[in-house]
Amino acid sequence: MLSVALFWAYGIGVIVGVGAVTAGITAYRTGRRTPHRMPVDVAARITAGITGIVNGLLFLAVVLTHT
Repeated sequence: MLSVALFWAYGIGVIVGVGAVTAGITAYRTGRRTPHRMPVDVAARITAGITGIVNGLLFLAVVLTHT
């Protein structure tokens, strides 16, 4: 969720988004081995990370084209 909130911060949202997607994939892989992981949490991490990455890249594209 932090990547969605920080998408406007000149690339920080992209970096945090990549971290969120990585954490989601890691949680998914460990969740297959242990039954205590919630699939909703994994989906939320990956979705929020991808949203932060896309918003951050769109913001960077707009800012860089207008400078």
